[in-house]
Amino acid sequence: MGTPDVGTPDVGTPDVGIPDVGTPDACVRITCPSVRAGCGRHNDGCGDVLDCGPCRVPSVQNVRLSANFLVADRARNVIYASVSGTVPMYGNRVVVIDPTSATVVGSVFVGSEPGSMAMSDDGQALYVSLVGANAIRRVDLATRTATEQFPTGTTRFGDQTHARDMVVMPGTRDVVAASLHRASVSPSFGGVAVYERGVRRTMVTADHTGASLLVRGDATRLYGFNNLHTGFGFYEIGVDAAGARTTREARGLVAGFSTRLVAGDGLVYATSGEVVDTATMTVFGRYPASGLVVPDRPRGRTYFLRTPSSGALVLDAYDHDMFVLLDSAPVSGAAGTPVQAVRYAPGGLALLTSSGSASTRDHLPHPERPHHLRVEGSSEGGAGPLAAEDHRAQGQRTTLIVNIGFLSAP
Repeated sequence: MGTPDVGTPDVGTPDVGIPDVGTPDACVRITCPSVRAGCGRHNDGCGDVLDCGPCRVPSVQNVRLSANFLVADRARNVIYASVSGTVPMYGNRVVVIDPTSATVVGSVFVGSEPGSMAMSDDGQALYVSLVGANAIRRVDLATRTATEQFPTGTTRFGDQTHARDMVVMPGTRDVVAASLHRASVSPSFGGVAVYERGVRRTMVTADHTGASLLVRGDATRLYGFNNLHTGFGFYEIGVDAAGARTTREARGLVAGFSTRLVAGDGLVYATSGEVVDTATMTVFGRYPASGLVVPDRPRGRTYFLRTPSSGALVLDAYDHDMFVLLDSAPVSGAAGTPVQAVRYAPGGLALLTSSGSASTRDHLPHPERPHHLRVEGSSEGGAGPLAAEDHRAQGQRTTLIVNIGFLSAP
């Protein structure tokens, strides 16, 4: 009676035929659709290679235009380019480019040495920095006419200023903020100022150290970075009826004299790879990359344009949230130092390099459509990353219109 029945299994003994789901080595393999990969070879998340098929090869066409700065108007499917006064035919104008045909379809005279630009949310107003006039000019985009011009003003020491990065405050057409800079003064930063209908509001942030780079936030906040000396501070700028004031500062988030910023979806992306969460003023993550950055969070992508030692541009595509490299392809025929990149369509980029501007289209949502790469370049290269507003120190530029097709299958 006390002898156990050997035919009854011991329920306390694990069944070796049942896998242990708690094994630390378990992983979830990604699939091509889960990472929106139309082609290429990728890390599958478990140490193996995920093959999503062959990718098409980019092609190249030439179109000539020397440009200083680009703004994409997605509603009208055009790109605005500011052009230096030294350029024949289009000097001191904002040129309108059709990215589909890579042709100039219009232009507006704006004034002396147009540089950086900013467009209102509703696409009705474009503000243009006139470096040669220490002023800002407004362009009515509905009629493509230049309207009021107003001075940027002076610093507390009487130094003349011009605008570099500008932001039209969200929800407005008449309020624009600008990071001011001074010629022949180091560091050049002259404070962040806010203008309403051409009148500068009273409060201006401190000069010398502050948001020498400026990106948009929301209706009452902007964000900036000091890339002019080793303080490398990251700033939140509050905007109200009185003007602009620094409301928060953090250090150790981003660094580098050549670092640039791009804002989107409550995050700020640095060309050095860091992503800053503006709500917490902390680093959200880091991409193992550097170069011009173009975030596309709705499509789960972040793109980096870089120039390796070979000199040919390379476009890398990273998973936005996993921070892992998904795809990479050379931009054949495009050379020079990349300076600025903006999205003009869900699958299109407009790129400005030290030797020109480029329009890049991948048509990812429509893999059945043909992909074209249009490139225009010059033999001049850049010595290093340069801000787009410093165009006068860069020499002649040449326009490049580029279509990247490697993100879609043939």
